[in-house]
Amino acid sequence: MEATNMNDVLAIVSGIPLWVPPLLLVLIAIGVRALKTRYVPLAVALIAPVAFTVWGIITLLRAKPDTAPVLSFVIAALIGVAIAIVTTRDRSVAVDTNRRRVCLPGSYVPLIRNLSIFVAKFALTFAVTVNPDIRDTLSPWDLAVSGISSGYFVAWSAWLLAGFSRAMKAGGASTLQNAEEPGV
Repeated sequence: MEATNMNDVLAIVSGIPLWVPPLLLVLIAIGVRALKTRYVPLAVALIAPVAFTVWGIITLLRAKPDTAPVLSFVIAALIGVAIAIVTTRDRSVAVDTNRRRVCLPGSYVPLIRNLSIFVAKFALTFAVTVNPDIRDTLSPWDLAVSGISSGYFVAWSAWLLAGFSRAMKAGGASTLQNAEEPGV
């Protein structure tokens, strides 16, 4: 590689915000932990959904203030909601009511889902950083990724909260039978 190209690469890498590598490591750790079925406090189960939803809303708020970005985000969010409904509709939430914990079945899905969202968001941001002239071209894609992830996680969280609430009202611990399907 020529010295100039190496300097360009180093300049790009050094321009990556300091919070990006730790976020990537946290997402990998969460994904690896998600490979095994486990009971966690409800708040812990909602960390990734809240983080991705906030990230999506921040992306929307930073977009140009006109109808197209909002429409892109809303349409994508509806797709995300539909994905969450399809992946959770026939599943119940297993809850340990004594300890107020939810069962997250072991699955590769959270690792792939979270890293896919991260990589897509990073790649879009990276592309715009390297070539600012394509910002308007890539903005709808960034909003789509944000919308899909926000819609998915809002609907998934609603499913989890509703199941948790039902189990707490019933007062009995649920079993793992219905919770061991992948897709959390």
